[in-house]
Amino acid sequence: MTERSSLASDKCGQTLPMVLIIMGTGMLLTVPLVYMSKTATSMPQRWQAYDQCFLDALSCMEKTKSDIQSNFRSVYNASPLPKTRLKFVWFDTYTTNSIGASNPYSAPQGQSYSNSVFWVAIKNVRTSPSGTGRDVLLGVRCQQNGVIREIEEVVRFEPVRSRVFDYAYFINNFGWFWGNSIDAQGDIRANGNFSFGSYTPLVNGNPYASPNPDNGALGTIVGQAPTRWSLLNYYQNAPARARPGSPPATNAPSWPMGYDGNMTLYTNQPLLEMPFIGHISDYEWLATNNNGWIKQGTNTIVTGVYSGLGPSRVTNGADMGCLILDGSGTNPPIEIKGPVVVRGDVIIKGTFTGQGTIYAGRNIHIAGDIIASNAPAWPHPDTNATATATNSMSRDLLGLCAKGSTLMGNYTDPTWVAKVTPYLVPTFTKPYRIDATDTNIGYGTSYDGTNWWFNGRYADVDGGYRMNGTNQIQRRYYQSSIDTNVFRSLVQSTRISRIDAVLYNNHLVSGYVGTAAGITFNGSVVSRDEAIVYNNHVYLNWDIRLGSHAAEGINIWLPVSLASPSTIRFREP
Repeated sequence: MTERSSLASDKCGQTLPMVLIIMGTGMLLTVPLVYMSKTATSMPQRWQAYDQCFLDALSCMEKTKSDIQSNFRSVYNASPLPKTRLKFVWFDTYTTNSIGASNPYSAPQGQSYSNSVFWVAIKNVRTSPSGTGRDVLLGVRCQQNGVIREIEEVVRFEPVRSRVFDYAYFINNFGWFWGNSIDAQGDIRANGNFSFGSYTPLVNGNPYASPNPDNGALGTIVGQAPTRWSLLNYYQNAPARARPGSPPATNAPSWPMGYDGNMTLYTNQPLLEMPFIGHISDYEWLATNNNGWIKQGTNTIVTGVYSGLGPSRVTNGADMGCLILDGSGTNPPIEIKGPVVVRGDVIIKGTFTGQGTIYAGRNIHIAGDIIASNAPAWPHPDTNATATATNSMSRDLLGLCAKGSTLMGNYTDPTWVAKVTPYLVPTFTKPYRIDATDTNIGYGTSYDGTNWWFNGRYADVDGGYRMNGTNQIQRRYYQSSIDTNVFRSLVQSTRISRIDAVLYNNHLVSGYVGTAAGITFNGSVVSRDEAIVYNNHVYLNWDIRLGSHAAEGINIWLPVSLASPSTIRFREP
């Protein structure tokens, strides 16, 4: 028994050191485990802060771009408007912490956003490749919980062709399609309400309406919805000048801005800015620097800008700067290349060829059919849409842009006056704000201390003059500055039945048009007010080459709007 007791005593003596060793080892193991546990807990938090800091930096960059654009837009849209090409000089005045010659943008320094603090730097400004806009190098530094992320973007601010040309018919006021004798191949839009009559028109596209505080519109679409064709019906019946289908052929891929056979009525849409033609000298710069010209046969009529004698040949006469372009009959086609400016009225009819835009310092009077010599055509269906698009880009396309109004037909005819003038005054028209430079051609009828307004009375005298022989007499808004008898001798004997052109103006498109076959517009009709009185039928075929993201899109120097800022390059230093 004693021996066993002795053995038990020895084992007990060995237990305490072993326990201490094990406990010590456990403690040694516990320290790194606790550290690892804390590290394992903090690492996700650090990575979360790292990711969140990056997302906050991206958000701050987007806010910076938006705020710079907002400050610049207030300058860009200011009245009176400076020349478009000079507006972007605003960006050339900058420091690390600010940008802008007037109403400058101040870059935030140490401001809080979400759970981060951020700093913005303007690092560089360069002229964009277009020669008009600016490429701005912006940096954002963001910090959160000891984590720092930095990003840089080169952001482009520049003008682009206005999206109003994405529509077959765009009116900056009350849009109206009353009757089943209207066919629109393309989207239609009003910066106001849109109204359809009881006899529904055909619209192979989408109608849009927008609230407009200037005219009190709520952005509604009233009346019976238009009819439309299915895509199969479109394939079978669409005219050659109507845009491609989407897809352009069975089982083909979708086609940018083609007709897909569907229609949606879009109400309460955001206003789509319709830019004013501002200082005519701005467009003179455009015409001169892009080598625009007009020819007929071997005769060069305009090189850049026309400002010479009018048809009366009277020095400093009321028709000074007015130009007649007649490509009808045996006359050679009117050939155009690039942008051209005519400081007075343009009176135009006949065949044309080439691609370009005529800017008139006042009215454009369409005295007869305007026909493209080499017009595009869109097969329906189209088994080789890419080849068609490439081919169409070289075909004729004409822009007619008036700082005043666009008038069609013979305004000297009593029937024209009787049918059209009731729609040239309130209540059919409404007062609206104008560009301050349009006061030079009589549109400034009132001033509210900030903006000039026009009262909408296009049938009134405008304060200017027109020729009467070698004398001068008062002129109405819808009349040309040239002599009435001269104008009457130029006007086509039959009513106008075809206009292959993009029509754009600061104020009104109007006229009495249409033969027994009606009238066809191949291009786009864009205006602030519209009072077209027509016979029998109106066909509107939108030219897809005007589309802002069409595969066939081409540049003919149409009016521009301020583009949304676009990212040219991004990096994380």
